[in-house]
Amino acid sequence: MLSALLVGVIYSFSVYVNPLVERYGWSKGAVSLAYTLNIVITAVVPLLVGKYRTRMPISRYTFIGSVIYALGILLCGFMRGSVYEFYLYFGVITGAGIGIVYTSLATYVVQMFPDRKGLAAGLYTACYGCAPFFWAPLASYLISSFGIENAFKYIGVFFIVGLILVTRFLREIPSGFTENMSAHSGNATPQAPSLYEKSPGQLLSTPLFYVIMLLYTFGMSCGAMALSLGSPILQSTLSYSPEAAAIVVGFFAIASATGRLFWGGMSDKIGRPNVLIV
Repeated sequence: MLSALLVGVIYSFSVYVNPLVERYGWSKGAVSLAYTLNIVITAVVPLLVGKYRTRMPISRYTFIGSVIYALGILLCGFMRGSVYEFYLYFGVITGAGIGIVYTSLATYVVQMFPDRKGLAAGLYTACYGCAPFFWAPLASYLISSFGIENAFKYIGVFFIVGLILVTRFLREIPSGFTENMSAHSGNATPQAPSLYEKSPGQLLSTPLFYVIMLLYTFGMSCGAMALSLGSPILQSTLSYSPEAAAIVVGFFAIASATGRLFWGGMSDKIGRPNVLIV
């Protein structure tokens, strides 16, 4: 959960938009494209490197992702003025790090708690979603006090130290743990039959995958747009100060986190498909 909190910086993105526009003269649309790239890379990278997760301990795998993630943020502090640098550092490198850390741990917590998969995933993703409650005001303060470049540097160093520390506590799940827990728990969610275990190649050839992908794309688009441009919209339309807008973005995050936790727990009680229908 602490790891998720540390890699949830993407949801504070709107806090950086106006300072980047003012510092480098980029348009808001150009800046926001980095957010889009980050989301896309976060989704694609696990498909490309997920196979390596089984070849190394979870602590080492997430350590590698943590270094990549924090390095991308740190490099943003050394930009010379090209928006393509921002796309590379924040969009591609930081996105790749999030894809490695966040996605692998999302699977990890579900395996740890097979009898409460929804609640476990809800707790984990709630921390990811509420990250802006902490990082948005902090980033706004650092930007106003030290400038956008130094803010990226300070945040990058803080995240790399924090993630290295928390990922040291991750341990491998013993062989057969999930099956044994499910077998002995009266509240266990039935395990999916092996018929539905698919490789990435098989997954991409399954029509249901595209239905689910479309469903989640529509589901997250509205919230993602609000979080990516919430701060500049509040500043331009309601004359909020950057600090006040950052606080509002933080409350967006609390609402997101509450929903993740509630619906994750409900999915254990009424089933995942029924939650999606609701």
